[in-house]
Amino acid sequence: MKGVADGKETSTELSSLLFSCGRIEKDNPEVLQRYLSILTGMGILRKIPIIGRKRKKFVYQHASLLLDLHLYLEAKCAYIELETPREFVRKAVNEKVPRHVGDFVESLLAKIYGPRPVRFEKPQLELDVPLEGFKKLELVEEPRWEG
Repeated sequence: MKGVADGKETSTELSSLLFSCGRIEKDNPEVLQRYLSILTGMGILRKIPIIGRKRKKFVYQHASLLLDLHLYLEAKCAYIELETPREFVRKAVNEKVPRHVGDFVESLLAKIYGPRPVRFEKPQLELDVPLEGFKKLELVEEPRWEG
């Protein structure tokens, strides 16, 4: 959960993180698939497909942006156990809030218009909030958050 909050979005990245910490015996993303599907089924994580690639791939995000922020702060500075300066917490919050605003706009547009959120991976093109209908992009939004 902390790994997802810290930016490890794919099962491969999460598997490497858990292996390097000694939590799993082998760096094998297939070991995590069962746990990721349980967390997705419970509504704790969201599974978002990546389009623009030949093989099928997914990224995982926390469904709750507040839980994501809490786990991000815990992963970065163990703020529950240690006395953490407010300015450090504020800096971390300012770093995460623009992404959270984009995720909120993405889920809001998906609920209003119907297409599902996806990630778009092409080296020459970056899309912030792509929404896919039936096998094609239907809506693209680029939210901006400043101040």
